[in-house]
Amino acid sequence: SAFTPLSSPHKGGPKPGEEGLQTVSEFLSDPDRPVDEMYEIDQEVCPVDGVTPLGEPLADTVKQTLIDFEMHTNKIGSTKIRRWCPLCKTIHTAKSPIALPHSRFTIRTDVALAALKISGLPYGKARLLTSALMRIRIDENDLVRAVHRVARHLGPVYEEFKRQVRASDIVNIDETRWWVSGMVAWLWDFVTQWTVLLAVEPSRSGEAGRKHLKGYKGTLIKDSYAATNSLAESIQVCLQHWRRAIAEALEHRSPGPEFTKRMAPVLIRMIEDGIEAAKLESREERLAWKKRLEARAYRLARLHWTDPECKRFAKRLRREIKWMFTFLAIDGVDWHNNDGERPFRPSATIRKISGGNRSWEGARNHAVLHSAFQSCRKRGWDFCGSVAKYLAGNSIVRRVEPPGGNGGNGERRSRTRADRGGARRLAWPVLDGPTVGDLAAPPPSAPPKRSPRPGRQRARRQKPGRGRSRRAGGAKAGRAKAAR
Repeated sequence: SAFTPLSSPHKGGPKPGEEGLQTVSEFLSDPDRPVDEMYEIDQEVCPVDGVTPLGEPLADTVKQTLIDFEMHTNKIGSTKIRRWCPLCKTIHTAKSPIALPHSRFTIRTDVALAALKISGLPYGKARLLTSALMRIRIDENDLVRAVHRVARHLGPVYEEFKRQVRASDIVNIDETRWWVSGMVAWLWDFVTQWTVLLAVEPSRSGEAGRKHLKGYKGTLIKDSYAATNSLAESIQVCLQHWRRAIAEALEHRSPGPEFTKRMAPVLIRMIEDGIEAAKLESREERLAWKKRLEARAYRLARLHWTDPECKRFAKRLRREIKWMFTFLAIDGVDWHNNDGERPFRPSATIRKISGGNRSWEGARNHAVLHSAFQSCRKRGWDFCGSVAKYLAGNSIVRRVEPPGGNGGNGERRSRTRADRGGARRLAWPVLDGPTVGDLAAPPPSAPPKRSPRPGRQRARRQKPGRGRSRRAGGAKAGRAKAAR
């Protein structure tokens, strides 16, 4: 039988930040994009023996259009104009939109080097890659300074992220283990609909979370970690963690029949009914189901259990009953904490490769850069373009001819397409569109946050309490936490 390939589970189309970019096929077939270079390829002897001469060229030829990536390193000069201010009686030097202070690279290059570190490359491999592309030797110190410069100048944006998190109605919170100078630290994340705030703290206590959420009055979506219970008055615990805990107990703890036949099926059915009740349109119906499910949970927790697993889950149930079905009363609150776990995935990869950070300054730079990177992804913005435009500022740039003509050593450098076509090689500011500074205001047409149930394929609505309950063995639905 013919082999039928499996369909890819990943969705096609552009990823966040790639909107407006052409695909390879679109680029090659674009009639408005002329061919920059044309070559005629011929051979005069037979390729089999390498001796026999070939005949005259035939009329039919094989045409092919290719994409050539040509990396070119420019040497740019600039002159900063200084002016006297009669108001403050001070001489002001124009802020350069081309380079950050004390940098030997342009802003675009600094941001590109920082993006390599964000992607998970260690400094050693990033140095080899940049040296091969730019054709100059770049030390690891240059890469470290570039990352520190970009993170330091994004400090005001990072503080704005904190204000946005504290002012948000709904925040997902989570924490995972991190390493700083070989010592255990904790990476925290605070996620809203449009903002991601990461922070590295030496402690996992509630004070570390309260440091970033002081005075928070909204709803917190979290796991069952008890130290974060006092960070907000309104809380929703992750029901996906409950499903994983039940599945783990059934598969690895060898519980008795009291848990497998009496408690586990009731817990699973109660969680499934709550998830189904969230699909109801009427808020009154959802509140009625919330009261009904909480009463069912109270009765289950008050029963006299003898199995150790039943006692453990009954104790946890008594502690978290009032936080299990908050999503039925408040619109926009999810029953899971997937949005709080997802930002840890890039950091978990870096933790496996590099083992965390070597200093607390590097840990803060990691938090600042990844906060800006993932906040841009939530907006669908290009990270490099947005950060470069934000760092460029509003200075006026006038194009002047460099001393010595075409860059001083134009005879030795390769001719790029911009040289051949007479196009401008540099135009500052070079980027259009939003900047990371625009993250202070969410888009006006932002849809309400109502995440669908992960893995759900059914389109029809089903009344809570009806239909066959899922098997307890299938309670491991969803991905495991990437950073644990």
